[in-house]
Amino acid sequence: MELSTESPFSIAKKLIVLDTNFLFVPILYGIDIESQFEILLNTPYEIVVLSPTFDELQKKMKYTKKLKVKKMISFAVEFAKKFKTINLKNVERVDFDDILLSFAERNKNRCIVATNDALLRKKLKAKGVPVIFVRARKKLALDGY
Repeated sequence: MELSTESPFSIAKKLIVLDTNFLFVPILYGIDIESQFEILLNTPYEIVVLSPTFDELQKKMKYTKKLKVKKMISFAVEFAKKFKTINLKNVERVDFDDILLSFAERNKNRCIVATNDALLRKKLKAKGVPVIFVRARKKLALDGY
């Protein structure tokens, strides 16, 4: 799950990896995450999603019955499609947070994870991976960079 030298992603750029819950930030809080990333970072970056993100969203769609939630998930899927996808091959069916944590740890010199999951944030911080999160429901904050 480490990026290879043949990766289509520029080595000079940081990768902002979006956790599934972060795809809902624009619709839940009205935050333009792309412009907030510009404010937070003074280095070249690329926003990416991991391929299992789409599996997680499909699973959420399958098990929800509320129309409002289904619309939010549809928004998240379309929003995720705006960004490059890192296709992870040979990923066992394990918890998505574990996949994200493993990827971020292996690429921590290039990776910044955007998540609102408090437990995942704590694990990432312990591994030395910078994290972007929503602060006060109105802006983004960066920890560990």
